[in-house]
Amino acid sequence: MAVGLLLATGAVDAGQSIDAAIEVSLRDQVRLQGRTFTLGDIAELGGADTKLVSRLKRVLLGRTPRAGVSAQIKREAVASRIDRLLPGISKRVTWKGASQIHVQAQHHRFDRQTYLDVAQRHLDDWFDNHYREFATKPVGSYEDLQLSTGKVTLKADVAHRDRVSKRMCVWVDLLIDDTHYTTLPVWFDVTVNVEVYELQRDLSAGTPLIPDMLKKAKRDIAAVSGKPVAALAVIEGQRLIRDLPGGTVLTKAALQPVPDVVKGQKLQVKASMGKVTLIATARALEDGNRGDPIRVERLDGSNNFMARILDIGLAVVEEDYR
Repeated sequence: MAVGLLLATGAVDAGQSIDAAIEVSLRDQVRLQGRTFTLGDIAELGGADTKLVSRLKRVLLGRTPRAGVSAQIKREAVASRIDRLLPGISKRVTWKGASQIHVQAQHHRFDRQTYLDVAQRHLDDWFDNHYREFATKPVGSYEDLQLSTGKVTLKADVAHRDRVSKRMCVWVDLLIDDTHYTTLPVWFDVTVNVEVYELQRDLSAGTPLIPDMLKKAKRDIAAVSGKPVAALAVIEGQRLIRDLPGGTVLTKAALQPVPDVVKGQKLQVKASMGKVTLIATARALEDGNRGDPIRVERLDGSNNFMARILDIGLAVVEEDYR
């Protein structure tokens, strides 16, 4: 991995003499603590012009590699960099030591339990603000980290907090000296026990719901797909979208409003011819709401026709439908 050379931290006076010989002895391997490094970090410098030597030591060469990564810097690259600072100065330099320097960050082991604990506390605090009875447990394999030196800060956030599920993730941002270093996903097995409503018996699709069809039960809503119904007021005027067996936790996704006219329902149908209005009883062949045209049939099944719904249990045959 090559390290890009950066601008020097300090400028050398244009009039500074560069005739004095400078000796630069490059180290073979270097472990660095800072986030950037200079010529003085990777080499020993000497010479009669101590002011010039001091300034060259402060020449900024690049960023320190991430922990666990080794970067190589060639002597020619260093010479090219200082030549840009003072054209021709590298010809006055006596180069010694390595022709290529291996640079690594001085790193330390960061215990995985530290960021696991941060994720656990954050998730538990989040649940504590919403539920009374819950349990969370980290799942998966996690490793210790190798980090460069600096102040470590951890910040956690719950992913997909819009719904509770059996597997939930907490993202942990790790910063070193207030600069983002990496983001760690920590997964949890989740249990959240809440009182909900479940069906007392098997019910078929289209069944209008009444309170007697339901009973309260404490269930793990993390294992339920969808948002459970938590109050009986929610089911008023609602019916099931699909067949559901007894014991199923009722969720809002399983409900739809009961239409004004339900398939199979008997309704009064009006038909006008001039000043004469006829009213007959018919059977709806499909669901519909006020204003919808639906197909209806005579009760004896001898004929079917279109009618527009006027109200609950009432429809009219219009000219366009004859």
